[in-house]
Amino acid sequence: MADVIDLASPRVRIVPVVGDGMEPTLRPHRDFALCRPVHSYQGEGVYLLSDVMGGETFYRVDALCGRVRLLLDNPHYQGGEITPDEFNSRVLAIVLADIRGRVPVERWEKLQ
Repeated sequence: MADVIDLASPRVRIVPVVGDGMEPTLRPHRDFALCRPVHSYQGEGVYLLSDVMGGETFYRVDALCGRVRLLLDNPHYQGGEITPDEFNSRVLAIVLADIRGRVPVERWEKLQ
């Protein structure tokens, strides 16, 4: 995973929220997500997936009739459905907790 802050444990990572697809749940350039790397669907939740442009995107995920449904909390974007095999090839991590940032956007950008 790119742009992660490693903790003492290799089993969890803190990932900054960059895109606005999960806003208002995860706010870009203000919030972080505590993630555990996974390689397959672990049940309903918020996951970090690689996208077709080489980046990473957070999605709210659930299973539906043999497909995996990818949802975004921001009403300006539409989610979609993919096969379980495609999900397993793209999944990077499951979100364990969100960390609400209180740092102004300008200061957060200096951290990058």
